[in-house]
Amino acid sequence: MRRATLCIAIVLAVAATAPSSAAAQTAGFEIIPFGSYRTAGEVSSNGRVFDRSSVDLQIKESELYGVAFDIPLAGGLKLELMVNRQESALEIDPGLVIPGFELGDLSVTYAHVGVVWQARLGQVQPYAVASGGLARLDPQFAGLDAEDRLSASLGGGVKVFFTPRFGLRFEARGYAIDLSESFRDCRDCGRYDETLYQGEGTVGLIFAW
Repeated sequence: MRRATLCIAIVLAVAATAPSSAAAQTAGFEIIPFGSYRTAGEVSSNGRVFDRSSVDLQIKESELYGVAFDIPLAGGLKLELMVNRQESALEIDPGLVIPGFELGDLSVTYAHVGVVWQARLGQVQPYAVASGGLARLDPQFAGLDAEDRLSASLGGGVKVFFTPRFGLRFEARGYAIDLSESFRDCRDCGRYDETLYQGEGTVGLIFAW
């Protein structure tokens, strides 16, 4: 009787911990469609912009959508392929003297390859990510041409698994785009020799296998 009771107790204990134990084994492939809200990115000109001597331009804050694909490596490391696209607008940054107004629509597309370090702590798994690649800036108005610029990102967040195959990902990430000599095909638009920074918060669905 005691052995039977002990066996039942062990079975119940294993059953009670099965979800978290199974979730802890989700170190395989993951595809993560996500939605984000990205902050405005500002860059200052070191020349004349549209016949003005001192004007700051910024990419308006807006929502975006993307997808990430995580491939397991050794230990808690994953290789991440990520692409996202933001539909926004380029505007003159409002100041004390110059009124703000939109110059036109602008799309920003990131295509990155990165490394994810993911802790295996059961159903709730914190992680950190670093990536690099290209950012495509595509103005939808006359005077500026689309450009591909080098970019990098750092971020972190947490993955919450409800089953071994499904969960949610919450992430905060910052981006940096090298804008040295950007927008060089626009006459009288000046030149930009600095880095554009953007930040975002995302929520994604995790499909693991």
